[in-house]
Amino acid sequence: MGKTPSLTGLELSILLYLHGNFEHSDEEITAECRGIEQESIRHAVRGLAGREFIIRTKEEEFLLRPDCWLITYAGRQALRQWVSAAAPVRRSSRTKVTA
Repeated sequence: MGKTPSLTGLELSILLYLHGNFEHSDEEITAECRGIEQESIRHAVRGLAGREFIIRTKEEEFLLRPDCWLITYAGRQALRQWVSAAAPVRRSSRTKVTA
């Protein structure tokens, strides 16, 4: 069999967002992934379904299997940190402006 595929930043972000709460609507996911068309998100999520991924962080290695979608809270936190470190961050509301 081939090598276990790695995830793009977008795919991983979407996957983590979905893992965090299964109640999110398409609109909420779209809002979280600003600038991405809703159909692109659906396509990315569909592409991830039923596949297996190995994700390595500095401390741990995680296997996301199609039969085990939930990962531990600590694992999600580590993966979130990995995503934020790997992806360009653009957060408005964090900058304090003095008048």
